[in-house]
Amino acid sequence: MYQALFMSAVSHTVNLLAQILMFRALLLPGSLLLSCLLSAQHFDPVTVVCTDGPFVLQAPVSDDDLSTYEWEISYDGQQSWQSARVYTSSITLEPPRSGISYRFRYGRADSCNTAGDCRRVTDPTLINVAIPTSSQADTICMRDTLFVGTEALTRTGDYRTVLRTADGCDSIVNTSLTVRPAPDEFYFVNLCPGERFRGQAFTHDTLLVERYQTEAGCDSILNFEIKVSFSDDDLAIAGSDYVCRGGQTSLKVNQGMASYAWSDGSTEGEISVDKGGLYRVTVTDFQGCTMELEHNLTLSEVDIVTVDPAGTVCEGSATGSIGVIASGDGPLQYGLSGSDSLSQEGVFEELTAGDYGVRVVNAHGCVAEATTTVPDAGELYLFTPGKTSAQIAFGDSVRLPLAPNFAYDSLYWTPAPGLDCPDCPTVFVDPPFTQEYVVEATSPEGCRVTESFRVIVMEVKDTYAPTAFSPNGDGNNDRWQLTVGKRVEFVENLRVYDRWGQLHMLRDGKLPYYDEQLSWDGTHFGKDVKPGTYIYVATLHLNQGRTEQISGVITLIR
Repeated sequence: MYQALFMSAVSHTVNLLAQILMFRALLLPGSLLLSCLLSAQHFDPVTVVCTDGPFVLQAPVSDDDLSTYEWEISYDGQQSWQSARVYTSSITLEPPRSGISYRFRYGRADSCNTAGDCRRVTDPTLINVAIPTSSQADTICMRDTLFVGTEALTRTGDYRTVLRTADGCDSIVNTSLTVRPAPDEFYFVNLCPGERFRGQAFTHDTLLVERYQTEAGCDSILNFEIKVSFSDDDLAIAGSDYVCRGGQTSLKVNQGMASYAWSDGSTEGEISVDKGGLYRVTVTDFQGCTMELEHNLTLSEVDIVTVDPAGTVCEGSATGSIGVIASGDGPLQYGLSGSDSLSQEGVFEELTAGDYGVRVVNAHGCVAEATTTVPDAGELYLFTPGKTSAQIAFGDSVRLPLAPNFAYDSLYWTPAPGLDCPDCPTVFVDPPFTQEYVVEATSPEGCRVTESFRVIVMEVKDTYAPTAFSPNGDGNNDRWQLTVGKRVEFVENLRVYDRWGQLHMLRDGKLPYYDEQLSWDGTHFGKDVKPGTYIYVATLHLNQGRTEQISGVITLIR
């Protein structure tokens, strides 16, 4: 059909070109086409226009030294002229019309242009529009195309097409086109699986296309987009394939449906289950189609068989352990409660004493838990509990009462001053002042025990001085006697004064603690002193080079 339309358009074009050539042969001698303007001072009597659209008429004046231009136009066969109000060397005709004449007036100056003896006007030219025109009527079917030249026509209507001939002229073709209907219709069809439509049963989404001819002989197309319910392979019961013993999991239809009927009687889109087995659900979509889905759920188990804790080797140390034996769907992983870390081994080491929770996780995430206690090692001590100090008098010694409740590999005492054997189990000390001794022992298992024992040194000098005596010769308490203990090496400068500061007795030597001269008979240079209050003063030289001043009151009674 397209080829026939094209040949018809070519035939029209050839006829129009022939008419133009015949018309040109009939023109008067000297006639002129648009492309054949003379270079003289006059127009051809006739200017033939053979192109569609605006036409430019160029003045034939060849003198380049002109200063004034004006076009004139005549509508009455060149009987009268009037200005075209165009003052350039060319004039554009929009559109050009046959039977209208144009001429060109020009001069070198405006005054000359108005004077009759120097006015110059070209010969006129008559416009003759000679464009071959033909008409045609045609009919096509919808979705077909009619070409006129290179113009594609697809809709009903009247069209004007301008064709260009080989010699540059135009040919006009008027086309009246009628487009006959050729339906191309599209329909949506929803079916249940296996349901029949137009004689066929459908189980999957399909595009069904049917073609036929209308009474006018045009092709028509019917398109049926068939949507079959549940043809989407993704429709299924979503959920885990395993459920832990004692736990729960959920099963859910992965697409929204109008209704659900589960094998356990539930009518919700999602159910919670705690047992293994085959679960079924019949779903109904919004078209009323039904389909049964299945999901097999396996029960997954994990059990802790034994939990074996081992106590610490040393009290407070991280030497305890826990061993776990479990069974279930492997591989199994083991961990301690409170920690996210899991291990393939069921042994936990370097634990301190205390309560622990253990858990075992199987391959499907099921968990078994248990609790246990890691006992602490018994308390190790070096001294009897509660006996960690002793008091001694200055100058005495004491045995440090070591009484360990465990065997040890090594022992050491600190500090060294006052110790007769720093690494012996039996130690005597005689510290000059209060001292704390630290002992450290190591057991065969490597446990280190450190304790201390405090020796408190009491500042006791064993000094006694009577507060009164009666030197009356009755043989009873006749002398005042200063008594000192053996911690005093000697007494120096023992003196007795009355209350006015008069010296009545002096022992200026270094008298040992047992010397009888550390006494007073109540006389001054052989004469009895008066009864009253007296004061004694002395310097004590103690062991280990220390000295101390003592003094007191003596009451003399006669």
